[in-house]
Amino acid sequence: MGTWNADLHINGAPMDGIEMGDGFMNAIGGSVPMKKYVKNDNEFLDGVQYDEAPHLDERTVTLSFYISGDSIEDFEQNKAAFYAGSIEFAVPSRSAAVYRMKYIDGAQYGQSRNGCFARFQAKFIEPNPADRMAR
Repeated sequence: MGTWNADLHINGAPMDGIEMGDGFMNAIGGSVPMKKYVKNDNEFLDGVQYDEAPHLDERTVTLSFYISGDSIEDFEQNKAAFYAGSIEFAVPSRSAAVYRMKYIDGAQYGQSRNGCFARFQAKFIEPNPADRMAR
């Protein structure tokens, strides 16, 4: 199973049947790109003036999960949590942050022969990395 045994919450609910996969915490806690600085290249002033308040840009992140179920139907129900479009991830045992993301695509997928277990890598966009406060 996953390298982290912390409690993963998806859309505010603790998840049974979905665990964080390898590198999950590294990926979700990774760096956030900055937007281009706004600058003023005024002809009447020396040099260039830059906005002193830089802003964060959206980021794309790939997260790994282990999905399981007691039956194929249970497994499919757990897997369907990713197809909600907008998804909130939280790991309360590690941080108070709530990561608000949008599902883009499944990057990799491998399912067991019995149909009740899979390793799933999914791509997400985090539109506003500054918006991680719990609501």
